[in-house]
Amino acid sequence: MTFGHNSITYDVTLAERNVIVRMNRQPAVFARTAANLQILRELGLPVPTVITADLTLRRYPFAYLILAKIPGRDLRYELPTMRPEQITRLAGQIVRFQQLVAGLPPGRGFGYVPIGERGRYTSWFELVRQETQATLPAPAGIPAELAERARRLLEGKLRPYLMQIQPICFLDDLTVKNVIVADGELQGLVDFDGVCYGDWCFAIGLTATGIVCDLVCNVGDEPLAYVEALCRLGGLDQERRAAVALYAALFAIDFVRREQGEVTPAWLACMSAATERWLAFVEQVET
Repeated sequence: MTFGHNSITYDVTLAERNVIVRMNRQPAVFARTAANLQILRELGLPVPTVITADLTLRRYPFAYLILAKIPGRDLRYELPTMRPEQITRLAGQIVRFQQLVAGLPPGRGFGYVPIGERGRYTSWFELVRQETQATLPAPAGIPAELAERARRLLEGKLRPYLMQIQPICFLDDLTVKNVIVADGELQGLVDFDGVCYGDWCFAIGLTATGIVCDLVCNVGDEPLAYVEALCRLGGLDQERRAAVALYAALFAIDFVRREQGEVTPAWLACMSAATERWLAFVEQVET
C-alpha cells in the first residue's frame, strides 16, 4: 500500500480474512500506537484492533504491527462519487470525532506526539512556521509573489490568531487518507502512531490541499464541498475559516516543493490557482 510516507504497509489476504501489516525499521514509531488506539477506541472512534505486534527487532530487522483490516478505501478514492448527503454525513462524523478527542487533557507543548506526550514547540505559530517551511523561498512552479503573500499573512494578519491557540489534541492526519470509506459511508479510521496538539483547523486545511492535489484538476470543484461541510458543521467563524485557507495555501506551496521533478505543468497551474484563491480569501476576511 503505497499511499503513505513513514512505514511500509501491506494488505495481506489470508484464508478467512484480510489483515494490515505495518513495518518500520525504527521501533519508536510504533511505541505508542497500540495505546493510542485503545484511548481512541474508548472514546468511541472506529479504529482497528491490533492483532499482534513485535517492536523488539529480534526476529526481523524491523518492528511490525498486524492489525485487523477495516474494509474500504481511503477517502481520496471515494470522494468524487459520493452524494451530497453522504459528504455531509461523513463531515459530521469527522467533526464529532475531533470534538471527542479535543476533550482529552490539554497538551504540554504543541506538535506531533503520541497522546499525552510533550510537543516540541512552545507555540502554535512556531509549529506552523516550521512545519510548512513558510520562511523558505518559493519552489519552482509557484510564483514568488504567492509565497511572499502567504508568509506576510502568516507573520502579520493571522499571527494573533495563531499565537492564542491552545495545545488541544486533534487528529492531524484524518484528511483524504486514513478515513476509510466504502460505498460513500464511513467504515473506520486508521494510522494513529501519533496525534497533534494545537488547532484542528490545520487538518481541514491539509484536507483541502489534498483534495486539490489529487482530484480537482480532473473532476472540478465539487469535492471541496466536503471541506465546506467540515467548516460549517465545525462551527468555524470567518477568522477560523481564514486560518483554514492560509493553512491550505501553505501546504500547497510545500506540496509543490516536495514534488519537484515529478509533476506536470497542469498540476502546477492547478496548485498555483488554488493557492491564489485561498490567499485572496484570507486577505479579504476581517479578523
